[in-house]
Formats: sequence, structure tokens, C-alpha cells
Amino acid sequence: MKRAADDLASRFTEPQEGPLGSRLRRAMARFFDFVDEHGPGFAALMRGGPAVSAGGARSMSTVSATNALIDSVRQVAYDQILSHMGVVGPAPVRLELVVRSWISLVESTALIWLDGRRIPRAELEAQLVQDFAALAAVAAARDEELAALLRDLVKGEPGDGPFTDLATRLIALASP
Repeated sequence: MKRAADDLASRFTEPQEGPLGSRLRRAMARFFDFVDEHGPGFAALMRGGPAVSAGGARSMSTVSATNALIDSVRQVAYDQILSHMGVVGPAPVRLELVVRSWISLVESTALIWLDGRRIPRAELEAQLVQDFAALAAVAAARDEELAALLRDLVKGEPGDGPFTDLATRLIALASP
């Protein structure tokens, strides 16, 4: 399980080049590669591991070890996202909420996707990147420090990138 957790955590590592939306999209593609390749194991890990170990019922130490592995993957993802946003030191509290909420959303979305794959994977990856942008934008509307950070990040987004696509779709929703 440790090797699988390390492999999963490595999927969030991305070179610090290009727009944030593109980096998140590449990380989502690698994350879903892992989910696709290890579906049953991923689902078992995220749902707390198998109900019974080879020797009988799971011990509390096994549950604790599994939870620690999952938390370590989440922490790597969290640290990587903050790094890509250029955040040094503790994150503003609203940004911490956004990033940790988004990581939970990615996990639960992957579990739902595994149960039938009813949405094409590429669409789901793009939607999750846009979900990040939406969560961050809502939080930034209440936090000037986060708003300034997002303004700087959005400047580097291309016209055909996932963040711009989201903005275009939201404007279309508001138009009569």
C-alpha cells in the first residue's frame, strides 16, 4: 500500500511551467491514469481498505496506517497545488479550505466515476480543473489577499484554457 500511495502522490508532481490550469489538467490526467489502472485498489484504499485482512478482522493499527497513507497523499497534493500557485509559507485560510475541499472533490469524483464511468474521463478532468477555479473564485470574492493571488495567476491563462472556458460558460449562463 505504501508503494501505491507513493505512486499516487507522485501524480500530483508537475513542473512549474505553463499556466496553472494546464498544470492542474496534466496532474488530473495522471491522477485518473492511476485510478483507471488501479480502480479496485484505489476504491478500497479511499474507502478505508478491505474490510478483512488475510488474518481476520482489520486491526486499529491497520486502519490508522491506511489513514496515514491517504493523508500523506492528500498532503503532497495540497503542497503541490500551493507551490503551483506560488504560495510560500502558510496558505491564507480560505485558500486552504479551497485546496483541501477540491482534493476531497477529486477523490469522491474518482470513486463515482469508477462506478460506471458515465462521464467521459477527459470531460471529468476538465470539469475538475474548472471546479478548482470556481471554488477559488468564490473564496476570492471574500478575501482580497486570495483575489490578488488569483488575478496574478489568471493573467497567465491562455484564451483557450480551462479557466477562460469556465468564465465563458458562466457568462453565457448569465446572458438572457
